[in-house]
Amino acid sequence: MDIFDQASIVPHRDGTCGLTWVDREKNVATVRTRQFETRREAEAFARSLGLEPIGPEMALALLLPTKEKAFSAAKSGDWHLAEELAHAVLRVDPDDGDMRRILGVIYLKTDRLDESITEFEMATRINPSDGAAHHNLGVAYAYQGRRDDAIAALKKAAATGMKSAIGSDLLQLLHRVGKGSADDPSTIELTKTLTRQYFQSRKRGS
Repeated sequence: MDIFDQASIVPHRDGTCGLTWVDREKNVATVRTRQFETRREAEAFARSLGLEPIGPEMALALLLPTKEKAFSAAKSGDWHLAEELAHAVLRVDPDDGDMRRILGVIYLKTDRLDESITEFEMATRINPSDGAAHHNLGVAYAYQGRRDDAIAALKKAAATGMKSAIGSDLLQLLHRVGKGSADDPSTIELTKTLTRQYFQSRKRGS
């Protein structure tokens, strides 16, 4: 039995399943994916195609090249391509913390702050030891004016062992905002202003 005879089932946290298989038509191999409400439905569909349902290993292996391309595209600043690739992975495995973090970075860099925070929060829930996700979440919170949430996220990043000059600088900056209520409009606005000024100064100095 080879890869063309199998369909890989990837269980998700919400109880749904992704099914991934390799379709071979006219000697062209194409990776196909489909979502199902239950594992039983996924298995039944696989068998209707004449495929043996197996565990997630094959699907995760097939995703590796796409993940690598997503990382590469994000590193080079090709946000559109990186977003497409990240979504392609997440359609198969929505619990991929790396792709959630990458998607968060993409949204942060393209001024979609609310979406960015959602992705970083998901990444930290999937992998609580992901220091980069906590760090990026702290930055996003700071941009949104959420001083206390930003401080907590940056401290969690440091607790994972992640060392970041930006994280250290931001923590000092956020403590300068003062001890006023986190919900006070003046606290929120000052947090936003100091965060923007900090990153603008970094950009000018680079």
